[in-house]
Amino acid sequence: MTHMHKANKPINSNPSAKAKSPSPIASVSSSRSKTDADHILQLQRTFGNRAVIRMMQQPSIQRVAFKCEFTGDSYDTDDPESLDDLVNDLNDPDYEDNDFYSEVYKHVQGDKNALDSLMNQCQLFDNYVKRKSHVGVTSQALPYQKCEEIGNEAIKAARVVIPAAGNQLKDLKANSEAFPRAKATSRIINGFREFLSERGLAKSAMDFKDLHPFIKDEIAKVTHGGLCGDYAAVVYTYIRKKYPTVPVRIVKAKEFAGHSWVELESSDKGQCVVDAWPSVKRIPVPKDLFFATESTYDTENFAKMIGFQEPKVELMLKVWSDFVTEAQRILQEELDKKRDIPKEEEGAFKQETPFKTK
Repeated sequence: MTHMHKANKPINSNPSAKAKSPSPIASVSSSRSKTDADHILQLQRTFGNRAVIRMMQQPSIQRVAFKCEFTGDSYDTDDPESLDDLVNDLNDPDYEDNDFYSEVYKHVQGDKNALDSLMNQCQLFDNYVKRKSHVGVTSQALPYQKCEEIGNEAIKAARVVIPAAGNQLKDLKANSEAFPRAKATSRIINGFREFLSERGLAKSAMDFKDLHPFIKDEIAKVTHGGLCGDYAAVVYTYIRKKYPTVPVRIVKAKEFAGHSWVELESSDKGQCVVDAWPSVKRIPVPKDLFFATESTYDTENFAKMIGFQEPKVELMLKVWSDFVTEAQRILQEELDKKRDIPKEEEGAFKQETPFKTK
């Protein structure tokens, strides 16, 4: 991709040149108490509307100056025009490249104010940092054997939260409440998304067809029911919270009715599949033993959804506490319905496991 705009700006290329006036970004914090119209008007005339809004809303940042190998341009956060260029590039979907973002992150990660400011102004960059760092924690792959141990631990924990799948024939025959509990989970997820919208959090919830796994984990703890996606959310949440440095993701398949599971990235043998949904062979396995190694889809969308909702999770969890009573009502309503075991076309699968081998 060719970088088309602006010429490179040398950084400190002439030490003997006359010192420039103090940066507006650095100096605005000392004048924030002057919020009268004349002061704001003067700032607008000097720096422009966009710069003023940014200066008034974002924290002041220290100087970070570097030349980007990816774009070939120099960026300097002490120069308002250069800072605007950096913000614009980070917000440009054509520049949504891991090489570019990782290079910027490398230079600004040591300055929390600079990093927070760029993340606040650039949603794509914010998503990248959240996915990369697991909210500030650097990812570290472990040997496959350790991933397997963590996977078994997470599966056991998930099966305590959701004892029986609502679309596994074997589970349905053994547990008459599996289906209504799964139905309640689905209804509560949709109802809570609408509740979030009413509370003004639509951008975090309604723009996606799903909720952050941390929220779905809380829902499952109320209903104790669900399908593969709910198991994946519980497994993912367990691993994220107990092993925050382990690289983990939710994967969705094109085949097998859009089956979802969790993968851990090992340091020596690739992906370790962790799936709590099957009724048989419910153990972590290498990905090449799993039924779908090539036909996954929506995996990147899951990552983006999680990254996008991540900054709102704590607030969403607080709002969830106001919805719990309604969730319990929905659950009881589903449990009170008299149901026969659903037929295959109504949501139960003939397959007991998505693994290639039994």
